[in-house]
Amino acid sequence: MNSHYLEYKKSLIHYRYSGDGPETVVCFHGFGTYASTFDWLASHVPGRRFIAFDLPHHGETRWNDGNILTPEQLINIIDACPHMTVNKFSLLGYSMGGRISLRLLQAIPERITRLILLAPDGLHSNPFYWVSTQTSIGNLLFKKIMDKPEPFVRPLIRAEKLGLVNKGLLKFVDRYLNDDQVRAKVYTVWTLFRKFSPDLKKVVSEINARNIPTILIYGRFDSIIPLAPGEKFFRRLRSIRKMEILETGHQILHVSNAPYIADAFNL
Repeated sequence: MNSHYLEYKKSLIHYRYSGDGPETVVCFHGFGTYASTFDWLASHVPGRRFIAFDLPHHGETRWNDGNILTPEQLINIIDACPHMTVNKFSLLGYSMGGRISLRLLQAIPERITRLILLAPDGLHSNPFYWVSTQTSIGNLLFKKIMDKPEPFVRPLIRAEKLGLVNKGLLKFVDRYLNDDQVRAKVYTVWTLFRKFSPDLKKVVSEINARNIPTILIYGRFDSIIPLAPGEKFFRRLRSIRKMEILETGHQILHVSNAPYIADAFNL
């Protein structure tokens, strides 16, 4: 893939582009990763054009347009991309990028020709995420926890040992609260993307009504994204669909899984 840049208001958006063919695939990476994680796709999936964006506060994108990004703004960024020469396109989202892809499909279902979700966020209920991003009090508390997590972590560990809290919350602590820079990025990114909580009822309705091919690929041993909500979502689909469960963890977007991802484009 080759690097390109586009100006959006006060921001500079970096994206990667490669491949050629009639199908354009817009790709969104996960938290803490980059557009370059999709670089190998074009060589394994011929006949498609891939456009992968560095999301705000990731990679080489320089975001200077406030602490909120709306689906409409992201659609405008996609449409402003010089390599975006078609009106309809496919979506490929990994982890956090899955949440973004689901919300975009909800916003512009008539423009989406295929949906591929790799270990996607956005299909399972996360009360901590909802309170932290959708309520002002919750966001204020979230900010305080990210600034000084110790008073929160100590009682949480004790409560987990007593079976009083979900183990998933402790996984969040282990993954995100042990590094100052990571904590700051979690707060910034979660707050920025707070408008990207998909209404799954609407998403399923649009997929089924328009028969949008939908492919889900999960890792059986993923400790970050649970499998069960994906299976529930899959059962609600009446469109062309496929679900793969690989013998791996959360790192689905890897060249070792190229055959499975490539096969998603044959549906």
